[in-house]
Amino acid sequence: AREKGDAVSSDASGASSSSSSESESESEPASAASELANLRAALDADPALRAAAPRDEVEGETLALQYELMWQQQANRHVITSLLGRVLDKADEEGERFAETEGELAEAAAYMSKVREVRRILKREKRDA
Repeated sequence: AREKGDAVSSDASGASSSSSSESESESEPASAASELANLRAALDADPALRAAAPRDEVEGETLALQYELMWQQQANRHVITSLLGRVLDKADEEGERFAETEGELAEAAAYMSKVREVRRILKREKRDA
């Protein structure tokens, strides 16, 4: 059970965790009273920190979710940027291949045109002879 005033945040997996719960580096969790005293001391030492603290659990959850949304937006931006870089590289390669193929097709068409022209000339010569 959470103490009143604890902010709840959820990670990417959807699991919720209490922000004033036990520290990962300590083997024994601190009592709720000592954590509350530490929190009050920190807030009293820095009034700007108290002003920035969420007023209730809903605001705390909203802030936590906004943070997660910003983090996901940055991750998406990174993925999209790298994807666009790869797409541009592939587009350049495909453009080169397309130009090469177009050149080869134009060369083949010119060759076939010459072959047809030679055949017409031979046919005319045969007819005239």
